[in-house]
Amino acid sequence: MILKHIELYENKGIAKIILKLQNFDYIINEQIIRELEKLCEILSYDDKTKVIVITGEEEHFCIGSNLQNSSYSNMRISNSIAKITKPVIASINGDAIDQGLEIALACDIRIASKNARFGFESLKNDIAPWDGGTQRLPRIIGLGRAMDMILTSNIINSKTAIKYGLITESIEFNELNSFVFDIANNIAQLGPIACKYAKEAIISGLDMTIDQGLKLEGDLNFILQTSADRSEGISSFINKTTPNYYGK
Repeated sequence: MILKHIELYENKGIAKIILKLQNFDYIINEQIIRELEKLCEILSYDDKTKVIVITGEEEHFCIGSNLQNSSYSNMRISNSIAKITKPVIASINGDAIDQGLEIALACDIRIASKNARFGFESLKNDIAPWDGGTQRLPRIIGLGRAMDMILTSNIINSKTAIKYGLITESIEFNELNSFVFDIANNIAQLGPIACKYAKEAIISGLDMTIDQGLKLEGDLNFILQTSADRSEGISSFINKTTPNYYGK
């Protein structure tokens, strides 16, 4: 796949996506959306990819979107990210505003540099969040805080974002890449099918009763027992060796 506005680095099961937004004032456009959409689909089915990292250039993540000559439906990307069955980490190296924040919300783990800021400013232009922000933000930080962030258009810093549970870590900018790589590398060593099913159980369980969620958890674990990776995991534990997982 030819990428013009995105850089992709693959190493030891980690796929790192860099949004090249510098020439667009760190605002995402439809060309970048189409590339990212296709890349999400490819990586989701690539057996060599165990974990995905999404980040921006230099000290900038994404501060919004260019809706000129584009409809909302053509610019939505968060669902493509959220549907990836593998763990996805947002390495937020700068401000995540409007659709930039919605992209981060679609990821499973969010780690940010200490200089990063977060919020929705589009209401100042009479535009409500439209790429999943109104749905994912309250599920992550709670209804009250989500209402406050969206309806006031207040921008919060990384310290407040940790307090809210929006991000899990706030790291010095020059240490962010190595910190995120260590986490991604740790995930890449885990059983890929187990990671996939754990993610499915967590996300799907949010829309279920506790009993339904427990049944799903049990069903997925039952399926997991029949996988070759599960046998490899048991064998490596008994023999005290490093497991070689193949996602099968």
